[in-house]
Amino acid sequence: MTFSIMTPNGTLIAYSTPADIRIIRDQIALVSMTWKEQLAKKYQMQPHQGDHDHVHELSESLRIGLKRAVKADALETLTLEFERRNILVRYLQARLLLVLEGGVPSSRKRELKITVEAPGESRYPPDTGADMSSSAHLNGDLNGGGQGEHADEAREQYGSPSAMSQASTAISSTGRRMGVLDVHRRKLDALAKAIGEEFARDGFEMPGDGGDKFF
Repeated sequence: MTFSIMTPNGTLIAYSTPADIRIIRDQIALVSMTWKEQLAKKYQMQPHQGDHDHVHELSESLRIGLKRAVKADALETLTLEFERRNILVRYLQARLLLVLEGGVPSSRKRELKITVEAPGESRYPPDTGADMSSSAHLNGDLNGGGQGEHADEAREQYGSPSAMSQASTAISSTGRRMGVLDVHRRKLDALAKAIGEEFARDGFEMPGDGGDKFF
């Protein structure tokens, strides 16, 4: 499992190690493109006027203007499910996204599935709250057999040891045996919460980028 922090325009800010930087750069390019596409679609599906037909009658130039006016936090979470991996993206603040990539057991072939969530919408995947068994399974799924070995390196890259440890504790203490995607989502939620709290405590805000299309 790997983590990275990026801008919506595809600038890599930080990443966990070990990692192949070429793979990470391909990943953030994909995330940047998909995030912007889904953000635009989300906005068009929920026009402020409440008039779906009217939006489709707008001129192309006006529609582009509406896209640029979309709020940075119109999307909160993006989930990409590939055949062999999951990529989950979380909005941290304007111009900053947290990205988690985790492997998926090779069981059956599955098509690409994209799920988006706006603030306040239902969690994906749904939290069933079913009783599960030991947390050892969670650590194995989360770490892919290697995350624990490289925790120190990841903390150094993020400069946030408490964020990493809080996320791990939040998952291992559930005492449940759950699906891989749910494990990935819980890890993302816990890490995003910890990083967000550190940002708030330090008063950190990502500087603006004049080239941002949506932000």
